[in-house]
Amino acid sequence: MVRQKIDEILTDNPKNFGKLSRLIRRSTELSDWTTHVQSILPVELKSGCTVTDMSQDTITISCDSASIGTRLRFMVPDVLGKLAVLSDFSSIEKIKIIVRRSQ
Repeated sequence: MVRQKIDEILTDNPKNFGKLSRLIRRSTELSDWTTHVQSILPVELKSGCTVTDMSQDTITISCDSASIGTRLRFMVPDVLGKLAVLSDFSSIEKIKIIVRRSQ
């Protein structure tokens, strides 16, 4: 087995695009997208909403409770308008809202 240093494994070198590197990159993207979305939401909704996916023209937002999800559903037109001015979200036309199961 060939030993590699962790910084070599995680670098953005095309030959090292391993699963861990892709997971870390995806996690960073989701975190950045969540920060952007939370910045346009009312204070009472921010901590209860997390971006869980973004593909083509749809962003998926996961909510902590049904009440937060319902409030967000009523705000979709306003949220889409605010997202449209951000370059990362310029192609977004739909918001899919899901409610996380409580544990």
